Amino acid sequence: MVEKLAELGVAELRWLRTRHGEGRAPTAEKSSAWCRAALEQSRGAWLMRVTGPVTVEDLPAGTVFADVDGPRTAVRGAPCVAVGPEGGWAPGELPERAPLVSLAATVLRVETAAIAAAIASMEPR
Repeated sequence: MVEKLAELGVAELRWLRTRHGEGRAPTAEKSSAWCRAALEQSRGAWLMRVTGPVTVEDLPAGTVFADVDGPRTAVRGAPCVAVGPEGGWAPGELPERAPLVSLAATVLRVETAAIAAAIASMEPR
């Protein structure tokens, strides 16, 4: 997932700490190696920044939250798209009135949802 997001030109990946989250974020060294390899392969212009884990409260204003029950609306230009854990967002985990968006008609794996969110939020060339 890290490599694919870096190849797409995503500026920053923030690992998100959630109640239903499984596993843990890769080490900074591993993430950095993946980002460097993807930058070289894709001939990108900048190295993706990888941070976290952070909480939902640490995300920037205007963050859109991917949720299978959200509307199928555009996320183009969103400053941040948060993809929850495969178990879904826990009750009360999202801010009140958080903007939701569905990325597909089906439930996606975290890796697939992150890539779909990155593509959906990109400005056209």
